[in-house]
Amino acid sequence: MAYPCPHCNQPVRRAGSEGVLWHHGLTAMLFCWALADFECPRCGKILQEEFSPEVRSQMSRGSYGLVAIGAAITAAVMAIGLVCALLRHVV
Repeated sequence: MAYPCPHCNQPVRRAGSEGVLWHHGLTAMLFCWALADFECPRCGKILQEEFSPEVRSQMSRGSYGLVAIGAAITAAVMAIGLVCALLRHVV
């Protein structure tokens, strides 16, 4: 979801080094995106305090969603690993 820049009304995006984050895995990338700053292509880096309270609320929900997805992926991978380990010992 693109949020409008409070200065020029252009869509902003989460700042980050997407290429580097893939080396650390999908979960790390999601957590880094959830904590990343926002930047406008025209105005540069934008502080979260510059956005309206409604937009900041949407940003927080988006960040919580990314963290929840990362946690769910981590839990699923750990559960699959646990089941596989248990099945190896049973068979």
